Amino acid sequence: MATELQDICLAVYPRIKVLFQPTDRTKPFQEKERAYVLKVLAITQAEMKHFGNALKTARSIPDLEDKTESFREIAAVQVRAELFDIAKETAHHITDLGKRTQALREIAIAQTQAGLTADARATFHAAREAARQMEFWHGRVEAQLALAIAQAHAGYSTEAQVTFGDAQDTTQERIQEGNSRIGAEVLTLAELRDIAVAQAQVGEFTSALRTAQIIRDETLRAEAYNQMEARDDIIQAEAYTYCMSRRNLRGGIHLRVRWW
Repeated sequence: MATELQDICLAVYPRIKVLFQPTDRTKPFQEKERAYVLKVLAITQAEMKHFGNALKTARSIPDLEDKTESFREIAAVQVRAELFDIAKETAHHITDLGKRTQALREIAIAQTQAGLTADARATFHAAREAARQMEFWHGRVEAQLALAIAQAHAGYSTEAQVTFGDAQDTTQERIQEGNSRIGAEVLTLAELRDIAVAQAQVGEFTSALRTAQIIRDETLRAEAYNQMEARDDIIQAEAYTYCMSRRNLRGGIHLRVRWW
């Protein structure tokens, strides 16, 4: 049955390609529909292990979003088949650097679970490089945080600290730009809060404390302390002392009760 399905798919494939060739009268919704059909075809080909045809179909998809999703799904199928090197090649077809970072991160996690430590480190490094090339700083920080958390959970604490450092560098660069737009600095400091919380989440308490201490906004720093799900004595003492020194009695009592 599986063989028959493969034969049918391969026989129908050229006809689908011809049917959905764009014309001068093609409307936007027709182009989107064509992209969707090609995406489904590419994923189906990948699931049947026809990776060459799947990649060829994915490259022909006119819509960038559908093309990106196709490459991600193809890479995911290859990961499930433990074809990690091929999956990495597929991930590099993704032009959206955020999506590429995510795909590489997922491959690295799978490699770690398969016991391929050296390969996983190399893939995490490739993901880190992709994240560092992202244009928009907000998305870059989010990608770097997700990557650092994955590295920490995989047991690569040294690499996780480096990636957390990348996220901090991104926010510091943003602050130093001196952007005068209303709320820009607050948004940037909010990213530092998220970094501190993420560091505490993976047990990097000393780093989390250092990150929280450079948050200039009192409210955001208090939020950082409040969101740290930590039983670390140093963080608890620092958080309580900070809230009380700023006459934030309610916040200090809340932290004591919550961490008691």
